[in-house]
Amino acid sequence: MYCAYDRHTVELPAALGSAMDRCLERHPDAYLYALIDSAFAPEEVAALAGTASAAAVAIYADTPLQGFEELSPLLVQFPQDKAQRDALVARWLELCNGKPMLSFIASALDIGHLKQHFSAFLQIRDDSKQRYFLRFADVCTTQDILDCLQPEQKQAWLNGMYAWWIIARNGGLQSLGGTPTAPVAAVPNDWHDQHISDAQLIRLGQKSEADSWLSHLHETRPELFAQHQPSVLYQKTSRLLQQLDQQQVREDRVRLRQVLELLKAQQSGTSGAI
Repeated sequence: MYCAYDRHTVELPAALGSAMDRCLERHPDAYLYALIDSAFAPEEVAALAGTASAAAVAIYADTPLQGFEELSPLLVQFPQDKAQRDALVARWLELCNGKPMLSFIASALDIGHLKQHFSAFLQIRDDSKQRYFLRFADVCTTQDILDCLQPEQKQAWLNGMYAWWIIARNGGLQSLGGTPTAPVAAVPNDWHDQHISDAQLIRLGQKSEADSWLSHLHETRPELFAQHQPSVLYQKTSRLLQQLDQQQVREDRVRLRQVLELLKAQQSGTSGAI
């Protein structure tokens, strides 16, 4: 599956290390964690999690999604010792380079309570009570999910941590925020879901459209992607789709054709009006 996601920048390890150190200075009670989307490399993730000298827990365990544990987001707690932590961070960065599957969290919650916190948001439920899985550990969707929430809904996520850092599409470090007060774990309901309106669901679907079309085209025309920087291609595709929305062009066939023409134009060196 194609991901419009760059390899890590050379500055990323130092930027991440500095952000972690500053957070620990402000919050000496914090633990540091990696949040990994295992679906991108389940065998490799399981192997590294099994050999690393750190606690690890699958978020789907003991939830309504426990039957999908091999694809579960994984929480890994880093050692308190800085040298050991840095070594383990480096191994996760190496494994996940170029894949949108890794973010980092600082929280006073222990690993059990942080798992509980994230398990409250495994699904979303629309106005008709239809439920959908949330791939919140896929960092191509993490920001989109939070952006689609009302402020109080978003803060319910961030109340569980002092800081949440993702590796953005351009391979650099991005902060999603956190809580300035002591983190508190959310309490999941029976379905481990969060209600959103139909309008929010539509918005979330719109935000995933560029990735969907690019992934589809990569399966049939991979040669068109060779000259593209993935994050830049994603930005151009998103702008194109926004323009089509403004022109009220809704038909999938037309939208797909326009994305294909964008790929061809960029490959041939013509800029187009994007």
